[in-house]
This record gives sequence, structure tokens and C-alpha cells, in this order.
Amino acid sequence: MFTFFKPATAKEVAEAGYKALMQRKVLRYYGISTKIMNIAARILPRNMARKFAGKING
Repeated sequence: MFTFFKPATAKEVAEAGYKALMQRKVLRYYGISTKIMNIAARILPRNMARKFAGKING
């Protein structure tokens, strides 16, 4: 997975989460890859999503 996307640091994710909290946002995705994967998991059938996740996670 990290060959496609640069991994975020804990500090970057924590700062984004804190900013979202201060803006009273209930849900916050960090980065486009996380957003895309979440949308795909909702749209794709489960068996297809499992195969996709298996390929990404090795």
C-alpha cells in the first residue's frame, strides 16, 4: 500500500483530527487515499472489497 501512497505521520493525523474536533466535525478522513478507500468500501460488494483490501495490504 505504501508504494502507492505516502504514509502519514501520527502528528499529521492528530493535528487534522484536532482541527476537525475544533470545527465540531463528526467525521474526518485524512488524505485522499483514505477517503477513496472508504467510498469504495461502501459502493463495492463485500467480496470485491475484501479482495481489493487483500491486494492493498499484501
